Amino acid sequence: MALDPARFPLVDAEILDGIMQPDVLLKIGPGSSAVLYMPTVNADRTWSGFSLAEVDQLLPAAIEAGATVIDARKCSEDDYRSLVICGPMVAVGPMKTWRITGERHALSSLPIADYALLYAAIGAIVHNMPAPTVELEGMAK
Repeated sequence: MALDPARFPLVDAEILDGIMQPDVLLKIGPGSSAVLYMPTVNADRTWSGFSLAEVDQLLPAAIEAGATVIDARKCSEDDYRSLVICGPMVAVGPMKTWRITGERHALSSLPIADYALLYAAIGAIVHNMPAPTVELEGMAK
């Protein structure tokens, strides 16, 4: 069932339609900076630069749509930055996941479920958490 655009007037109609599909991730960091990842036929599409008011509407819309939401606004900024900068990246849609030497690396990528677990480990609230797919031992730090 489609989301009612009247309930989320600040969220772009294309985003409201797109977040209804599987394998969508909304990540909100300290300072309420948000990034939305949605799969496309060949890779993924990423949106960022949302205003605080847009984030306030996008968050409940994404949760209602069943998208995975990582809300890391209350996480330590140092822990958050470490994950963002040192990786891994997230693999959305048809992107392949891969690791360099089997360890967490800035150029490695994980499926959404495993990526979300790393953020949950630093205190992020994860909504609509998919089932993990790999063993993450040794990748936490």
